Parts: sequence; C-alpha cells; structure tokens
Amino acid sequence: MDHRFETFSLSILELNRYLQKIKELEMKQFGLKASHTMCLYYLGQHPEGLTATQLTELCKEDKAAVSRCLSQLSDRQLVVCEQPADHKRSYRSRYMLTVQGRSVVSGIQTRIKEALSYGGRGLTEERRRDFYGTLAIISENLSDYLTEQGQQNKNIWRILWKKSELSQTQHPISLLLPEKTSLFYRLRYASAIRNTSTASQSVITNSTKS
Repeated sequence: MDHRFETFSLSILELNRYLQKIKELEMKQFGLKASHTMCLYYLGQHPEGLTATQLTELCKEDKAAVSRCLSQLSDRQLVVCEQPADHKRSYRSRYMLTVQGRSVVSGIQTRIKEALSYGGRGLTEERRRDFYGTLAIISENLSDYLTEQGQQNKNIWRILWKKSELSQTQHPISLLLPEKTSLFYRLRYASAIRNTSTASQSVITNSTKS
C-alpha cells in the first residue's frame, strides 16, 4: 500500500507543530509571542522598512493578523511607522525596527541559527539543498493544483446554473438577488425555490384528490 499521503501529511504537521513550539519557547524569552516571529524576522532583513502589505505577502498571513502584530510591536516600541510624504497613514506607510527592536531581532536571529543547526544535524550541505529544493517544488505544484481545481469547480457551478430551470431570466423572483451574489448562493436559492414549488404542487395535488 502506498503511504505517501500519510507520510507527507503527518511529517508536515509534525514539523509545523515543532516549529510553533520552538517559536513560543524562544520568543517567550523576549516577552513576545510566536505570532511576532516572522514580522520581526523580515523587518530585520529589510532595514529600509516594509509596508503592511509587503509583510502580509512575505509572512503568508492575512492582513488582520499582520496589522494586529504590528500594533502590538508598536506598543512595545520595537517598531515605528514612517509616514509617507503627504503625512497620510496608508498602505504606503513603512514599518521599521527601532533601536530596541534591532537588539531584540539580533537575539532572535542568533536563536534561529542555533535551532536550524540543531535541526539539521546529520545532513550534508547537498542533502539540505536537495531537501529545500524538493519542498519548493512540492509547494509550487500544490499551489498550481489548487488554482486548477478552483477553476474547474467554478466551471462546474456555471454549467449547473445554466442548466437550472430557475435561472435569472426564467424566474422573476430571482431578480431580487443582488447583482454580486455568488454563483454558489444563486444555485442554493434556486434549489430552495424549486423544493418549495415542488412541495406546494404536492399539497395542491393532494387537496385536489381529496
């Protein structure tokens, strides 16, 4: 039996769990949270500063999480926000490390190197390079898979909608739906209307027979 899925899934989950625990352990020494790790790391890699949007892309986090993280780090006086020339706070505002922030990041970078060195024991440089290269390929392939499957699902919903007997042009009540209503909810609406109509017709038929 092929155990690739099991091996891959459990290995990734286990690695992620260890990584989160290490972040919590190491960041606690600085009075910080695991969620602060990547923002501080990337700000340390970019002394010129980064916008919240750039940090969102680099950290692979949603905007709300990054915004919350930056707010907490600002309160701790570890980062400072540089306003644009027009003095309007916007997506162009850059966040940079303060002197205190750079000191903390320096300590974090030392701990990162130690953890990586410990985790890579027994690996040659060639095996390490192959491992990271393999991870990059798998990540890119899975990203492409999600994109393709997402498009296929959209096409399926479109086909189902076109075949539905309760499309917008065929059912006046559907005109009440907002123009931006997603295809998924339009189909659910159509299905609900069809079920209601079927039930009503059944009641009328039974009444007639009575």
